[in-house]
Amino acid sequence: MTASTSARTTFGSDVAFAAVYAALTQVELWVFRSDVSNGQQLAASVLIALMAVTLAFRSRAPVPAYFVNGVAVVVTSAVVGVPGDVYPFGNIVLLYTMATVASTGVAVLGLATGLAGVAVYFGSLSEEPVLGAFTMILWALAWAAGRASLTRRIQVAVEHERGLSLAAAEAQEARLALEAQRRRMTREIHDLVGHTLNVMVVHAGAGRRAVGTDPGGARGAGDHRTRRTDGAGGAR
Repeated sequence: MTASTSARTTFGSDVAFAAVYAALTQVELWVFRSDVSNGQQLAASVLIALMAVTLAFRSRAPVPAYFVNGVAVVVTSAVVGVPGDVYPFGNIVLLYTMATVASTGVAVLGLATGLAGVAVYFGSLSEEPVLGAFTMILWALAWAAGRASLTRRIQVAVEHERGLSLAAAEAQEARLALEAQRRRMTREIHDLVGHTLNVMVVHAGAGRRAVGTDPGGARGAGDHRTRRTDGAGGAR
């Protein structure tokens, strides 16, 4: 699977998740929140739709998506005055995703604003402080899980790079060893050829001197060598 195909698959999954989220939150708003006015429902519906859009882009733009979603949650609860049992939890999904990719400074800022948003949410709705504290713990755990995922991914990348470096070093060492072997063989062949040529030159010079001083002896030596060669051939 190519990178572009993987990205399209991830975006498709995010859109599907956002569509399910939008359906659930809109049903909750229009069916189960009859205690608020139509104007509040309409405003909350638009904001919840915006939250769904941020979820659709959680993999492509996780940091902006998280912060926009957080603002929408706070405005829906504290300004519009419409609480919900479903729509706030889109923020925890984005908090986790943001924590898996953001730098340390941005991640810490995201956690701080997320916890502040939870406090504003429960404060504006006059909920029990214990429930608010428990929700803060959930948000903090999601953030910690995201950072742990980032750390694991970095470690895997480092190990992969180390493996590639070791493989490259081994390949370089093998190449150098092969080159050294080739140079050694070249030197041996050069020495062998040089020695053979020297022997041939010495024999040729000795033969010329023998022909000049003792033609009969040189001819006899040649015949003797020929007989030895023929005898060796016959023996074989």
